[in-house]
Amino acid sequence: MDVILLDTINDLTDSRIEKIADRFKLCGNITFKPLLIVGTKSLNHNSIGFDLPDRRKLYLDSSIWIRYIHNIEKESIKTAFKEIENHAELYKTKIAKEFIEFQSRIVKESKLKVSGGHASDVTPFVFHSETKMRYEANKIIDQISKYKLSWNCLLVDDYAESTLSGAKEEGLTKINVINKVLNEVSNTDNTISPAITIDPVYKNSDGDDNSKDIIWKALCKLAESSYDIILLDYLLGDSSTSHREREYSHELLKIITGIFNEEACYGGGENYSGIIRYKPTNVKPHLNKSPAQIVKGIKLNRSPLNKYWILNISS
Repeated sequence: MDVILLDTINDLTDSRIEKIADRFKLCGNITFKPLLIVGTKSLNHNSIGFDLPDRRKLYLDSSIWIRYIHNIEKESIKTAFKEIENHAELYKTKIAKEFIEFQSRIVKESKLKVSGGHASDVTPFVFHSETKMRYEANKIIDQISKYKLSWNCLLVDDYAESTLSGAKEEGLTKINVINKVLNEVSNTDNTISPAITIDPVYKNSDGDDNSKDIIWKALCKLAESSYDIILLDYLLGDSSTSHREREYSHELLKIITGIFNEEACYGGGENYSGIIRYKPTNVKPHLNKSPAQIVKGIKLNRSPLNKYWILNISS
């Protein structure tokens, strides 16, 4: 890990921000290191960020790769070191390296450098402060921890239980990473967190080609159990049906919306053409449901307020 000390936040000129971003530019077999920036200005919860005109500075507190710490917040520094140590294996994955390189390219390309014209009106890509999000998450946890609540989440992802590419540690899967982060956040200040269960749309023990027909598998899950939150990847796996090749998550959302709104987009009536087209050609017994069973089950197991809370997890 590398550490940068800043005397004042104003030391962060455009050129210096971009030099920091250059640390994460892929070139050959370079090994990225997480970066901890310690400055004199606090990134507190009362501001939307560093409260400076150039919002690219929020990049300095935007991911596991790059964190900003107020130099008098000793506990925050300890926490940062502990989290970096806990996620040491995650830094080796290809998706983590792709993420920070992409974010760093955005830093350099999201602001016009010409003078005059519309340059001053162009809003740079808005990065999100990890410090602020942690503060907001802790507020929510403090509020709901007063009640004995449990939350069921459905993870709709074709690689939910697959080891992340580049990881040396067997079992470093997306679902395990999500559970680990939730445990870290919920245990802050010894807060008693609500019970959170994350159910993948398939299990490796199912015995079929788990990466295919994700939409049909998700519909079957939603018809069998009640879920409060859907963790939704965007690009799903291939389909085994003859009419298509790749599946996308917005197709699942259209079906769910159609079911609750009685819209024709899912077929309706005795037809259900919008659903049946996703049924696998050689369906396994545990997935052998009729469209009518799926519609009835999803309506019976609908989440609170007849809504599903969708959280996009696409990288």
